[in-house]
Amino acid sequence: MEIREHRKNIRVRRKFPVRLFIEESNFFIEGISTNLSQGGAFIKSKNQHSCQAGALAFLTFFLPPDFTGQNETIGLRGDAVITRIDQENKGIAVEFVKALRGFERIDLPDLY
Repeated sequence: MEIREHRKNIRVRRKFPVRLFIEESNFFIEGISTNLSQGGAFIKSKNQHSCQAGALAFLTFFLPPDFTGQNETIGLRGDAVITRIDQENKGIAVEFVKALRGFERIDLPDLY
């Protein structure tokens, strides 16, 4: 039996480190993306309880060289809205303001 994906965007199941800056709280959260697409992501984090649905977050995904074909880790930075806090799965669901392909590339010296 063939299983078809019915979602709007294809999911990348690879895990990437992520840093979220929550604008209204003025703090960073570290996490790992476990489900990433052009439209959004699910991010596992020990600090998911510090977020609120509807809050604006600035995200940076850290992509390793073996994924990008670059010589070193690069970042992709963009804006997202937190859509759901999942206490059971210890994570945060976000919807990107613009598609992932529209995120800004950040080179390693500029990541921090």
